[in-house]
Amino acid sequence: MVTEYEAKRLRRIEENRRQLQALNLPTFGSPQSVSPKKEKKVKEEKIEKNEKKRKREVDESPPEPTRRSKRLLMKEDKKQRRKGEKKQLKKEKKKPLKIQEKEEEKRLEREKRLQRVLLRKLKEEKKLQKAKELVEYMRRRNHENREKKIPVCAIVAR
Repeated sequence: MVTEYEAKRLRRIEENRRQLQALNLPTFGSPQSVSPKKEKKVKEEKIEKNEKKRKREVDESPPEPTRRSKRLLMKEDKKQRRKGEKKQLKKEKKKPLKIQEKEEEKRLEREKRLQRVLLRKLKEEKKLQKAKELVEYMRRRNHENREKKIPVCAIVAR
């Protein structure tokens, strides 16, 4: 039994043989040349073959998209539109601003930076203060515990 692949292969080989015979090319031993009439026939055959291929390609054009693929295409279109809008907004923002506006933006940036630095310092100070309070608390507690302890000599004297 011959598979589809082998059948197609054999058909192609047979077509190639026919084409070569139709060309009537001279062999190494014979000084014959190809006649112009044969060349025209070969060209016409090639043209016909190309036309058949084109028709086949047109006939085999993909069917209309399914609902799912339509949805996906619409989503992609939306994404592209959004990207385009974002790019336009960025371009508009990048338009040269007036000198005063630029200075104002710089000043605001500096203020933000200063606020961040101050917040960090405040947090560090709070941590230090808590640590100091904890140390002081521990000292007081240890001192109170020492006072509560009865000295060894007092115990012996009793």
